Amino acid sequence: MQAVLNWARYAPVVGLVGILGSVQEVLAGDYEGSPQVAEFVGEMTRDHGFAGEQLMGLFREVERKQAILDAISRPAERVKQWKDYRPMFITDARIARGVDFWR
Repeated sequence: MQAVLNWARYAPVVGLVGILGSVQEVLAGDYEGSPQVAEFVGEMTRDHGFAGEQLMGLFREVERKQAILDAISRPAERVKQWKDYRPMFITDARIARGVDFWR
């Protein structure tokens, strides 16, 4: 349970990837100097208890991957129902790894 809570703590940082991908004025490799990043780091530090310098250290290492941004910006070719996705994600191996992680 603690591992799930630890991961959940970092979920807002993961969400930042989508935010930065849509902000055109943030140039490749210059996330550290971005006002949007400074605002985000301030919010994460103030509201969620993250270490600001640690977050800035992460942003110093961020690389913009235009091919990835282009791929996730395109609409889906078709919308699938859960029954179509389920076999891809719910497998015996994934269930076993999930149980191991939980323990």
